[in-house]
Amino acid sequence: MRHSTLRVPLSTAYVLLIIGIVTGVNAGYLTPVAAFVHAIPGGDKLFHFLLLGGLAFFTNWFLKCHTFKLGSFKVLSGSVAIAIISTIEEFSQIWITTRRFDAGDLSMNLLGILGPLARRIPTATSGA
Repeated sequence: MRHSTLRVPLSTAYVLLIIGIVTGVNAGYLTPVAAFVHAIPGGDKLFHFLLLGGLAFFTNWFLKCHTFKLGSFKVLSGSVAIAIISTIEEFSQIWITTRRFDAGDLSMNLLGILGPLARRIPTATSGA
């Protein structure tokens, strides 16, 4: 099966997974899972890095690696969108009683988004 055939369903499934995780944690439904992740040394930060890196990857893949110029840099539109949304979501935790804002989580989100996962996207010229 070609990459282009899988692009939409896999990207959509991953976005729905992330929405489910965020909603479940915010509502307090995933407290046992969150406790397990926090019990692993560095687990919470690794989880943030991998989930948001994956989200940036799938978003950019879905958008066919659309870019725009920011000064002299070409920037992936999906990565910018996910960085903005995840930053707003992280700060919103200040007002959610079942959550707490953590600058370390925000840092790992941004590292995951801007890191190596977002760069490994099949492009249109590579047969995606």
